[in-house]
Amino acid sequence: FPIEKQDNYVAIWRSSGYKNDTVNKKRNPSWLFWYELIQRLYKEGYKVAQLGTKDHELICDGILDLRHLSLFEAVRFSLSCECSIGTDSGSMHCLGGYGSKQILLTTYWREGHVQNYSALVPVNYKNCAINLFCPDDINKIEYDKIVEGIKLLNE
Repeated sequence: FPIEKQDNYVAIWRSSGYKNDTVNKKRNPSWLFWYELIQRLYKEGYKVAQLGTKDHELICDGILDLRHLSLFEAVRFSLSCECSIGTDSGSMHCLGGYGSKQILLTTYWREGHVQNYSALVPVNYKNCAINLFCPDDINKIEYDKIVEGIKLLNE
């Protein structure tokens, strides 16, 4: 299907999982993490779109709210962006199947995960993904590393 390049957009896929339970709190960065990352992306000259579902609150005003799109439409939009940022979620697995540019934020969150932390990391068939892993707290992933990753993927 045709993809229209989105000028300087970064797609944020905020949350994984279907419940707001302890496991998903470990798996997903906090609202504050996303807010501060978006402020940093703005300073770097990027525009930001939030995808996912209405179940996941809008991170902040001023971003392009695309939480109403179907999964197909959201994936299509993400493929047109400079990069997509998310966790080890189904949407990021879909994007990896297309070889989309991705920044993957991962941590230990699942029982038994410590033995093979990368088992749940989406595979990117074009190797256009950077996995930023922080074992003890996903919120400790550095914003500088994310921005560097976006730039590296777009060289």
